Formats: sequence, structure tokens, C-alpha cells
Amino acid sequence: MLSYKLCKELKDAGFKQTAVYETYFYNEKEDLVFIDKNLEGLTWKNYVRCPTLEELMDACGDGILIEYHKDISFAWENSQAVADKNRQFGKTPSESVAKLWLKLNKK
Repeated sequence: MLSYKLCKELKDAGFKQTAVYETYFYNEKEDLVFIDKNLEGLTWKNYVRCPTLEELMDACGDGILIEYHKDISFAWENSQAVADKNRQFGKTPSESVAKLWLKLNKK
């Protein structure tokens, strides 16, 4: 699960915040809230969405690579010209792909 801080960075950078069944949001106390069928489709101003690895990968688009070792993960675009400058490190694949999304969507 991504940290509240990283999820907040994603939200502030424009990552979608729509509630989808079987996903999570952090509330104002930084507790995780599971989205069930009754909450699906809602958006809460003060809540922060915790996206799944699959959602992060989809948001990054085609052509990303993830390399995972026991204690570290790497994510980057699959293009020799940009691979090194966009390579992002994290403790988990989700964290490294979230950081890659932030890098690719930097304003």
C-alpha cells in the first residue's frame, strides 16, 4: 500500500480521485477507507485516493518497465533516450511506478 504522503503528491499532481469499487482512500486522519458498492463513484474533497499498481501502470501509458528485487524496485519508460533520466526507485513496484507517474506528469 502506498503511503499517505505519496498518495497526496499524486492527488496534488492531478491523479484521478474517483472512488472505484475495491480501492482505498486515505481519510483526513490518514486511515485507509475501503470503497464498497455504496461508496463507488463518489469523490471526497479531503480524502486522498490510494491507487493500485495496475491503475498506476495504466496511467503511465504503454512502454514502462518495472524491475523488482527483494528490497528495491525500479520503474522507467521503455525508451533508450529517456530511460535513465526517468528511472524512479521505490521500496515496492507500486511506489516506483507512482514516482514515475509523478515524474512524467511534472508541470
